[in-house]
Amino acid sequence: MQANVYTSIKLSYDFLESEEAKSLFCLCGLYSEGHAIQVYDLLRYGVGWGLFENVYTLEEARSRVHRLIDNLKSSCLLLDDDAKDEVKMCDVIHVVAVSIAAEKRMFNIPNVADVKKKMEETIQKDPIAISLPRRDIQELPKRLQCPHLQLFLLITKGIAPVSMQISDLFFEGTEELKVLSLNRIHFSSLPSSLGRLINLQTLCLDGCGLKDIAIVGQLKKLEILSLRDSKIKQLPLEIGQLTRLQLLDLSDCRSLVVIAPNVISKFSRLKELYMGDSFSQWDKVKGGRNASLAELKGLSKLTTLEIQVRDAQILPQDLVFVELQRYRICIGEALGVQRVDSETSRLVELCGLANVSSLLENYGMKMLLKKTEDINLDELKGVQNVVHELDDGEGFPRLKHLQVKLCSEILHIVGSVGRVRRKVFPLLESLSLIYLNNLETICDSQLTEDQSFSNLRIIKVRNSQKLKQLFSFSIAKNLLRLQKVEVASCYKLEMIFGKNKNVRFSLQVSLPSLEELNLRELRNIKKIWPDHNQGMYCCQNLTTVIVDGCDHMKYLFSYSMVNSLLQLQYLEISYCSSMEGIVDTTGWSERDEGKFIELKVFPKLHSMRLQWLRKLTSFANTGHIHSDLVVEFPSLLNLNIDGCSNMLRFISTSSPEDTNHSEMQPPPLFDEKVFFNKKINFSHNT
Repeated sequence: MQANVYTSIKLSYDFLESEEAKSLFCLCGLYSEGHAIQVYDLLRYGVGWGLFENVYTLEEARSRVHRLIDNLKSSCLLLDDDAKDEVKMCDVIHVVAVSIAAEKRMFNIPNVADVKKKMEETIQKDPIAISLPRRDIQELPKRLQCPHLQLFLLITKGIAPVSMQISDLFFEGTEELKVLSLNRIHFSSLPSSLGRLINLQTLCLDGCGLKDIAIVGQLKKLEILSLRDSKIKQLPLEIGQLTRLQLLDLSDCRSLVVIAPNVISKFSRLKELYMGDSFSQWDKVKGGRNASLAELKGLSKLTTLEIQVRDAQILPQDLVFVELQRYRICIGEALGVQRVDSETSRLVELCGLANVSSLLENYGMKMLLKKTEDINLDELKGVQNVVHELDDGEGFPRLKHLQVKLCSEILHIVGSVGRVRRKVFPLLESLSLIYLNNLETICDSQLTEDQSFSNLRIIKVRNSQKLKQLFSFSIAKNLLRLQKVEVASCYKLEMIFGKNKNVRFSLQVSLPSLEELNLRELRNIKKIWPDHNQGMYCCQNLTTVIVDGCDHMKYLFSYSMVNSLLQLQYLEISYCSSMEGIVDTTGWSERDEGKFIELKVFPKLHSMRLQWLRKLTSFANTGHIHSDLVVEFPSLLNLNIDGCSNMLRFISTSSPEDTNHSEMQPPPLFDEKVFFNKKINFSHNT
């Protein structure tokens, strides 16, 4: 590395706002070059190592970690990774981080041929931290013997656990160790010297093959225990001795079938419990052979909970978490259900329940639903009206995401109870409705509150065969933030946006944020908007339009609407058997007759695909317009026309009475009245 590059990066490090930020930077340097760094790992290691001053709770530590990460990003020392809650360090920065960390006796062991020998050399330097990230390790020294070692990380190369024999004496002489992470190792047994780590605060055995972990119960000062994705079958009684435990992570421990009774209830200081995609064999009552949900009632300080309960009947009526701030709770049989990837902190999944009404009699469950930000309903029975049955008609005031799938009895999302004066879904950002065979309407009520659905950004509807209209007028007028509409395989759908009988649609409805419209296999739809004589710029930011398999649609846009689509970039229309023209020009203003008009259609459109439109005669017919009209597509780079056998001219100038007279020779597809970008890529197959 060039000296000036090193100096520049070192200078950024020196100017960091705090010693905490510098320590976190060095901790990131202990990871493998080019690989993702999980923020939750930084939290767990940092808390166990005591990196954060004046921090007394995990919640405060989490906030501190995010602030420090932002500080490192702003100094260009860390980057966002592709996944949420992951960061990374570019290779050049990583080299400097390893060097600076080594000066502080924090060593990232390189991936050399003889790792054991390199470790023995490192031990002689009296390290406070040793890391072997993603190393191909065959053998470790018999003893660490590092009296000042506080952090030890070992992550084997690959995904599957690697069989490795670690000496029973390995941890002798390392009693000051505070953070220990041994990942993706298959243990026949944990080394007996592990029990001597009396000062250990954080223990991570993620992705490990484990048989007996009873020895972990000897680590009385342990505050964070992570067994994420480990092949563990039993959580033994001895683990109940960890009375100072604040975080327990059993996520993705799919082999875990036994948790000794009265173990969980002993974790009176527990703040965070993660059991997603893990243990679900809860006993119905206390005193059985397994843990019961009633034990959770003793965890009064719990702020975070991820859990799966297959049998809704075993939920205690008085299971209420006053301090709970984050949760992912799945009630019902979730086998085969795709795990929801949610960015929100409060998620409830109800899956495969035959009788939802009995669940809603549970007070604790009702309280959770009222606070939740993300709800996934999958294969439910006994629900016809989502809002009025699951939230007592209160409208889910905090909900941000709703997915409803395979619920065959649901008729309405918001049912008919007359005029609804309460706000309905005021914060909802995304709505996904999939395979709802009896869904008749999204909203069957007249909404009077302008904030209902007012934050909706994305709606996806698929395979809902009784739905005739996507948005009623009372919803449509509130959709100022709507960005994306995807509708597919709803064969009775007639219209996307509903009409108001008393007021013209265009006078009250604007969709200024709509960017993408994707309509597929809507065989009965005739129009997207209720009135083609609108004069308002209702979709001025629309960039992408895809229409496929809409057999009853004759025209896509009105002339007045074309003038508003200044941002349209991609247009694809295919397999619409009744489509006669893309633009309906019947709204042409009479005041323009007799004038020379240069019309720039879709000034930012760069790609247009017209495929298998058998009745399409032209992009637009201007034969009835008595003006000298020139049509220009200034940005169009790709034009593909396939299977449009009746399209003789791109812009038709034939009057309606002329269309019955065939010409002796087919006219050219384009004439002097149509202009394209000189760089256009054009393909045409009939």
